[in-house]
Amino acid sequence: MKQIAFLILFNALLSFLLFLAAEIVLIRLIPAARLLIDPDLRHKEYGVLQAKYGDPIGEVRRVLWLLNFVCFPIIAVTIGTVSGMMSRAHPVPVAFLGILPIEVFVLSLSELRIREVLPFVAYAAIACVFAFVVFHVHMTLR
Repeated sequence: MKQIAFLILFNALLSFLLFLAAEIVLIRLIPAARLLIDPDLRHKEYGVLQAKYGDPIGEVRRVLWLLNFVCFPIIAVTIGTVSGMMSRAHPVPVAFLGILPIEVFVLSLSELRIREVLPFVAYAAIACVFAFVVFHVHMTLR
């Protein structure tokens, strides 16, 4: 029981660290991603933002697309793989409970529309499937 609780906590911390690393990489590689952390964003007019970042709305959509379709699936695969490799039993609930905190955190920042929630259901499913497959492959090769 202690190992399962430790794995869930470890996966939750790992998912937050991977999310933080993804944000840092996006901000470093994509200049328009700095728009997301601009402290004067609410006080600037659209023309000022457009001169500094190009098309700000298009760039924010691009960054969010990268988060939703690149970063979060990578986090889900990583959490599922870690759960499958480290768990002695029940890797699927460990993966699900390990990725749930980052999903709740990100969804708490949104308006919780159904089209925003559905990808996170898919990320949890990806983590669970990878945990199941890696666990059974790991047990077979043992």
